[in-house]
Amino acid sequence: MKKSLPVHRAVSIRQMPAAPGRDPLFTLKLCFAMAYFPVFNPARLPLPSGAASAQQLLADQFGGAADLTSAERQALGRVRGLLAGQPSDEAQTAQRLAAVVPGMTNAVTYRPDQNAFVGTGYTSAAGNTYFSTARLTAAIAIRTDIGIGYARVFLNAIHIYSADGQRRLLAHRDYHCCFYSEQAVMSGAIALLRDLILDSIPADQRAHAEADARLLAERIVREAYTNDQVQLLRTKTALLD
Repeated sequence: MKKSLPVHRAVSIRQMPAAPGRDPLFTLKLCFAMAYFPVFNPARLPLPSGAASAQQLLADQFGGAADLTSAERQALGRVRGLLAGQPSDEAQTAQRLAAVVPGMTNAVTYRPDQNAFVGTGYTSAAGNTYFSTARLTAAIAIRTDIGIGYARVFLNAIHIYSADGQRRLLAHRDYHCCFYSEQAVMSGAIALLRDLILDSIPADQRAHAEADARLLAERIVREAYTNDQVQLLRTKTALLD
């Protein structure tokens, strides 16, 4: 005579006996969580520490790779440089820029949207943030000092330096309560350069030369906004080395 197999009756999770003070549904959810969430295991294939190991890892992985995207190649170059003890891109840019423009911070980034070098800012006890930007031409460097207040951005100063490595201050103007705009910076730089040119012309000839001086000043400032700033900085600092 065949023995009948035991019949297992389906039991609702709510019908399961619960441990004192514990919801069985909570217990089940916790089990699922432990099963699906990774748990740190210090015995899992630890990589040897040190920059040399990371360098070897990258060399083995990407040494012969020809299908890296432009962004991946740049990232690989930056990381390899840092592992080799080279300064970061920001530090390298700051070092180059310091040879041409004084007063910038020790970490500078290039902003393609502004075609300008932007230094790191600092915040005063009053909560205002201050930073500087720089743009180059073949002959000059324009440094702009900017302040960010509670509700407005202010143009604090414009400095024009020689870009021949001497870093001579050629012209300068401080501003007070002047709202910042690119148009304000351009107009201020043009006025400084126009006056710089006119001041070198005999006084009795300046009135006749004012329009010409302004035209040349506009061209110089326009080049500061349209030139490839990164390439120009590399070229100029290479000539100074």
